[in-house]
Amino acid sequence: MTRLMRDAFSGTSVIVRDQEALPGAIRGESSDSYTEIRPDIQLVQGRRLCSVDAKYKLYAEKQVSSSDLFQSFAYAQAAGGPGEPPRAFIVYASDRGMPPKTVGLHRRDGGVVARVTHIAVDIPKVLHEETAREAWFDEVRNLMARE
Repeated sequence: MTRLMRDAFSGTSVIVRDQEALPGAIRGESSDSYTEIRPDIQLVQGRRLCSVDAKYKLYAEKQVSSSDLFQSFAYAQAAGGPGEPPRAFIVYASDRGMPPKTVGLHRRDGGVVARVTHIAVDIPKVLHEETAREAWFDEVRNLMARE
């Protein structure tokens, strides 16, 4: 997945990092680091940071699990900065094209705290068909640009 992301953002201002920790995201009361958060992939564009979690679950058949959403909401919050609600992505393997779906984490007053967009990738098609690969790359770049 990291290679696909690097290929998708090749020639753009987005830097793709894999398995890099978000230091100090979870701290104890003494402000010491409590545990580490390490997303599968991070997309960095200037000061914007967005996490991507790769899942090998059949999410074309069912909703993304609560635990995977909670994990990605935590990634979004840890990587986010001031301004718009932070985003994270879940990319999952699929045997067919599926439209991306976005889920929001809302406060009681209705305000959005974070968003997670999950994106299907038909891996055999994307790896073996140039038009499918370019279409998927465009989709991922457009989703990142909307952040």
